[in-house]
Amino acid sequence: VLLAPILPERYRAETLNSLSVLARMLIEKYYSWDDNLFALDRQTAGTRDFGHTIKAMWMIRFTGLLTGERDLVDFAERNGVRVLYRAYDAELGAWNNEVRVDGSVGRDKSWWVYAELNQFAATLA
Repeated sequence: VLLAPILPERYRAETLNSLSVLARMLIEKYYSWDDNLFALDRQTAGTRDFGHTIKAMWMIRFTGLLTGERDLVDFAERNGVRVLYRAYDAELGAWNNEVRVDGSVGRDKSWWVYAELNQFAATLA
């Protein structure tokens, strides 16, 4: 996604098409509309982290911007903001890591999840 704008013209169209296909595949096969999270697959029971979910939203948003597919941009912005709200722990003033199997939000902290959530929030800001 990040290199697509600087690719030689002869590779750009094919790359943008591949990015679009991959973005739609991610949503179709790995996104849970009920949980608003990406996972190994929609049927996987287990902890799902906010870091990988928001990074997928970030990449889908950029793909939509590059390809002119507004539906991808809207999907990522609308659902990414929902992830940010769910991940934020107002009591602690910090990001949480994950959603546990029972649906509760795990309050563990990981630097890389902070980085991913901050990146998406900063991008939208």
